[in-house]
Amino acid sequence: MKKYDKRIDKVFANKKVNKKKAIRIVYNEIKQLLSKITDVNLYQKLLRIRKIRIFFSTVGVKKIRLISYSTNMISNLFYIQIQNIIDHMIKIYINKIYDNKDHMILKTD
Repeated sequence: MKKYDKRIDKVFANKKVNKKKAIRIVYNEIKQLLSKITDVNLYQKLLRIRKIRIFFSTVGVKKIRLISYSTNMISNLFYIQIQNIIDHMIKIYINKIYDNKDHMILKTD
């Protein structure tokens, strides 16, 4: 997905076209490599990849092992649902930090 985004940015900068046109150019490049894919199917695949990438990069692979969702399930989530899971994981992490601080013993001289 990073390469896809970088390619769009490169086309956008080099060909002096708007973002929408740059995306269309990159779509056509991909379609040449995957001749039997439709526009809708390509869009859906890219959307799924983007959702999974956002989820994995934000939550982290170690924490994802705690979540019993498949990548297919994650890709079917709405962005707001992904954000809710991320927010929940952050709250758990913050609570864990504060719980650990309660158990610390401060040394004074």
